[in-house]
Amino acid sequence: MYEGRSIPDIWRPAWLGGILIFVFGTLALTILDAVAQRLYLKGEPIRGTRELPPKKYAHEYRRVGGVALKTFNQGSEI
Repeated sequence: MYEGRSIPDIWRPAWLGGILIFVFGTLALTILDAVAQRLYLKGEPIRGTRELPPKKYAHEYRRVGGVALKTFNQGSEI
């Protein structure tokens, strides 16, 4: 059934495939992160928040009413 092969011989291709996928995936993601960081440091953000001056922020978000959470002032003693 196994043609005289042991368990490590049978599983070797699967382990090698998994190791190769892990190594190449790690290398690819490391290179992608390095490119993204280089672009970010040049001033070209890829995603995420934007840096806005106060006047432009007020103009873009003038209709936003907040997050509707009640807050309580705990500054005074009872």
